[in-house]
Amino acid sequence: MNSFQGTLPDAICNLEQLIVLNLSYNSLAGKVPRCLGNFSNNLIELNIRMNSFQGTIPEAICHLEQLIVLDLSYNSLVGKVPHCLGNFSNNLLELNIRMNSFQGTIPEALGTNLTSFKLNGNQFGGLLPRSLLNCSKLEVLDVDNNKLHDIFPNWLETLPELQVLVLGSNSFHGLVRSGSKANNLFPKLKIFDISRNNFSGPLPTGYLKIFKAMMDVNESKSDKLYIGGSIYDDTLELTIKGQEMELVKVLSMLFLIDLSENKFEGEIPKVIGELKSLKSLNLSHNNLTGRILASIGLLTNLEGLDLSSNNFTDKFLKKWQI
Repeated sequence: MNSFQGTLPDAICNLEQLIVLNLSYNSLAGKVPRCLGNFSNNLIELNIRMNSFQGTIPEAICHLEQLIVLDLSYNSLVGKVPHCLGNFSNNLLELNIRMNSFQGTIPEALGTNLTSFKLNGNQFGGLLPRSLLNCSKLEVLDVDNNKLHDIFPNWLETLPELQVLVLGSNSFHGLVRSGSKANNLFPKLKIFDISRNNFSGPLPTGYLKIFKAMMDVNESKSDKLYIGGSIYDDTLELTIKGQEMELVKVLSMLFLIDLSENKFEGEIPKVIGELKSLKSLNLSHNNLTGRILASIGLLTNLEGLDLSSNNFTDKFLKKWQI
């Protein structure tokens, strides 16, 4: 790790044979040079994570047709993202533009080979684009902490490789229920975070019944140690055991459900006890009623449980958190 300061000189764009340009974790500022498009023939990774770059994303970035990884996260970039950003490269696997100040809507055109798409910590509004359905290899989708206003995107349930779905801190609303009667929905989902929205109605029992990856204890013994691409460290911000933390790599044996800070009503369904791989369950700050089910005791892998700020009958458990 270095601590380079100042602006990025245009002269760097003369290095047209570069394959990887990684400037992450420095103190570079100024605008992202338009001449980065000069690397169109060879560059497979562009990483300017954790700097102080300002201004908008130059459309010239969309000339990088060989790019596999694009990480612009943790800067001070603003404005609308170019419409071409999601599909300029057929090779693009990792697109990370989190923790900036981007506005507007999420690009509709998205590359079909994307495995990780992270937009959290921006100001994107509107709807979640249905073009995500074309991303059949998508493993990680994180749109936490934006201004999206939509109903629950149950059409994502058909994505065969999706393992991480984070929709927290937006304005999603309405019921959380499936749009299909099939049993193979969200077949590989391990992290389901829809916290801090305006979802209402009963807890999504229909999904809890079919989260197969969370039911299989053997999933926690997977040969693959981390979620995400093998050439890039996938990071994620999650609330675990009541603490917000950033995981530099997302362990493949981490199974988490966070439905907190919504308007869910009714009782906890018995089927919750079948999710035996769960490490963290957060149902706090809702309007849940009834008794704490004994089936929760079947979750023997559980390390974090938060049921606080509900209306459970068990008075001494109203603020139960471990």
